[in-house]
Amino acid sequence: MFTTRARTRTARALAAKLLLWTIAAVAAIILLGVLFTVLNANPHNWLVRNVHGWGYWLTTPFHDLFMRADPKQNVLINWLLAALVYVGLGALLARLLRGPA
Repeated sequence: MFTTRARTRTARALAAKLLLWTIAAVAAIILLGVLFTVLNANPHNWLVRNVHGWGYWLTTPFHDLFMRADPKQNVLINWLLAALVYVGLGALLARLLRGPA
């Protein structure tokens, strides 16, 4: 039989794993958006348009954080910074959620 402590530890580990998978999906969307922008993907393509829209929304706090003359550089720098922040905070929150070993 599992003790209450073991069940809690298992539930916390599962929640932390779910959080990490969610953050990985968020980072993947942002990185695909950067890739599509830098490589001049067709903006009329359904996949490109949706990934860019989701990435734009996810990176809203980071828009125009660093300003460059080239709009592609703006996307590259600001969106990559957003992805790093999401991954860093997600990893920290997952570690805190998991609790002591």
